Amino acid sequence: MPWRATVFSLCAKLVEGVVELDSVEQIVDDAVRFWRKIADSENDAPRRRIFVEKLVKRDSVAMIFRSVRDRLRTLGTGLANYVTYEAGYDLAHRMVSKGAIRSLDDVPQIFALLGIGIVDIVRERLDRSYVRIYECLSCFGSNPVGKNMCFFELGALRAVYEALYGKVRIVEKECWGYGNRFCGFEIVAL
Repeated sequence: MPWRATVFSLCAKLVEGVVELDSVEQIVDDAVRFWRKIADSENDAPRRRIFVEKLVKRDSVAMIFRSVRDRLRTLGTGLANYVTYEAGYDLAHRMVSKGAIRSLDDVPQIFALLGIGIVDIVRERLDRSYVRIYECLSCFGSNPVGKNMCFFELGALRAVYEALYGKVRIVEKECWGYGNRFCGFEIVAL
């Protein structure tokens, strides 16, 4: 079964209640608690996506994604960033239009099931929100490179927020690419 059909099938099963939402929700809650402690400490962070791997049995999603992105970079970094941003936007937009994401409360479970990462909605307000993604698909475990790396996640978050709330501006403030242990996104309503 093609990966896209598998993802939509899994999300449809989640929406239909075939996949136990409680177990996914518990894994995401455990992951957020764990990563909040790591993010704000001096302890070494794991280099494996330990919680995503509980949902996506093999972390081949990240290997495939990074391989495609790296191949795109041979054509130019700007093109690679644009394509991955648009891919994230398209996937999340489809999840909203298919009913897998009906509210912001659905995002942590769906993003975890898709292997995008563990979403932690740190601050939620109508005018300005802040979201962290732990075990991020684009950059988790990467060495610092002095710039943000998470264009896929940026596109996915923008699609969700715009579908649910209207036009927004999203800026990645923290990233493994900057040496952080998570990716942090500021979302501002326009």
